Amino acid sequence: MNLEIRAFTRDDLSGIVELWNLVRPNQQRTLDEAISDLDTLEAQYQTTFFVIELEGQIVGASEIYRHPGMYHPHKFFGNIFVHPNHQKKGIGTALYQQTFQFLTALEAISFRTQIAESDAHSFQFATTRGFSESKRDFESLLEVKDFDFSRFAGLENVDGIEFHTAKELDSTVFRQAFFDCFTATRADVPRSQTASPISLEFFQEQVLGDEYFLWEGTQIALDPKTDVILGFSGVYQGAREGWMDQWLTATRREARGRGIALALKLRVVKYALEQGYSTIRTDNDTRNAPMLAINDKLGFVRQTALISVVKFYRDNE
Repeated sequence: MNLEIRAFTRDDLSGIVELWNLVRPNQQRTLDEAISDLDTLEAQYQTTFFVIELEGQIVGASEIYRHPGMYHPHKFFGNIFVHPNHQKKGIGTALYQQTFQFLTALEAISFRTQIAESDAHSFQFATTRGFSESKRDFESLLEVKDFDFSRFAGLENVDGIEFHTAKELDSTVFRQAFFDCFTATRADVPRSQTASPISLEFFQEQVLGDEYFLWEGTQIALDPKTDVILGFSGVYQGAREGWMDQWLTATRREARGRGIALALKLRVVKYALEQGYSTIRTDNDTRNAPMLAINDKLGFVRQTALISVVKFYRDNE
């Protein structure tokens, strides 16, 4: 098969998103998100795509980017994804070779990707090319209509803590306080690569400014004596109809062990039910035992683990 690989154009975004959603149905994206990233992300965070077309349809793509929250100029993340009807025909191999050439030109140190534990073929594809496992994440789903609030009566409140939505508190002062809490808590989130600083401007534009960020659903735990935000649970409207994405639930170290995270998550479930969402989706590093325990308690069902694999092309710096 004669495979022609080319760099993407803006007109390819819809085909790339459509292919991604077919291959990764639980991690769906929207065309609006792809366009927004192209229009708003700084150059060092921009994604490069390479695509393969057959009869006018994109049947394979690779994406390469530097992670804003784990930024390093020579460490990259990405994916290679191929239409199910066109797998095992050399498309993935061709895209990987193109990706490798691109990374070599940029003097890459490493490239990381995620593979479903159930996808033995892709895992073998990666390991035979020098990738090794670095960590695992559990994607978890909660069917909202089945939730039994009676099991958690009273636990949506915590003594000495006020709970509000982000919308109720929104102001310039609040956004700074939210950012401060995010910065303090993200340091404890298990990750595949060292966290890099994120600016307030980036947080406001890319997190709070996302058109799918749910201000009314995002829950905030506040110390009324100091007005310090002690914890939060941020949520987005999912790309899949009826789904809500629970981005990050976090509590400051000094406030942990008081039931704040559970209360925040219960309030998110209540909001989801009131707004007619069918499913809440979240994911957690398998090393994050406290949050996994809360999710299990609430009834989230773990899906097939996502394996993060990495290949080092030269010595780390």
